[in-house]
Amino acid sequence: MTGDSEQDRSDMAEMIELGTSTVTMRVEDQVATITLNRPDRLNALTVELLNGLERAWRIAGDRGDVRVVVFTGTGRAFCAGADIDEYLSTPSSLDRLLRPDVDLRPDRGLELRKPVIAAVDGPCLGGGLTLLLATDIRFASRRSRFATPETGWGVLASFGGTQRLLRQVPHSIAMSMLLGGEELSAEQAHQWGLVSHLVDGDVVEAATAYARGVAARAPLATQATKELALRSYDMTVADGVRMEDVMVRLLQNTDDAAEGIRAWREKRRPRYTGS
Repeated sequence: MTGDSEQDRSDMAEMIELGTSTVTMRVEDQVATITLNRPDRLNALTVELLNGLERAWRIAGDRGDVRVVVFTGTGRAFCAGADIDEYLSTPSSLDRLLRPDVDLRPDRGLELRKPVIAAVDGPCLGGGLTLLLATDIRFASRRSRFATPETGWGVLASFGGTQRLLRQVPHSIAMSMLLGGEELSAEQAHQWGLVSHLVDGDVVEAATAYARGVAARAPLATQATKELALRSYDMTVADGVRMEDVMVRLLQNTDDAAEGIRAWREKRRPRYTGS
């Protein structure tokens, strides 16, 4: 029975063309799975890959049938960071830095209002960690490890590395990673809150199951919750509470809010439409 169910589910999945083989995307059961696909290079980041990844984020944000994103990597790594052969191949002139086609910012396009769940299985280093820091919920296998080795290469953990890491783990832990290149095991990353879930089995399967649960919730409410939660970094508590009050009043007038109450009264699962 399990095999038939998996085959039926696979038949229903839609593969999205991104113009590159270095990133894949599939949509199934209101969950988009975006996968870094350079296993021979530990999913190291290149301009081609990042352009494909930006297209994937844009598609996920625009499609109404996508409520949650699972983000992972193929093979034995999540992402080993920037591809050094490309990243340091030539000095960066001002003209080169201003060209959008050579933007090596790893989190480019990741400003999604929809929940993004990372599934990490293996090394998550440098720019890979920058990507991870921009996700919302993080699953990791026990063989995963996390580090920012950039100062050992004469550069730094840029594009949010120095900014987000200190907001997400204790100061001394973050500085040990940023300045000393200290590597965290999966257990340590879980202990310090860098990852939310430690998985013994298939990490993508676990993250996808969790994503389906999030997708079953009211999408406008989850998107509003993410927006307010992230804005809390840059607001006072008083301003944040005022924004919450405005947002909840708007949500109370949606069809989904009415459906949630009906489903509770009728003792059934709600059928949310995102309206």
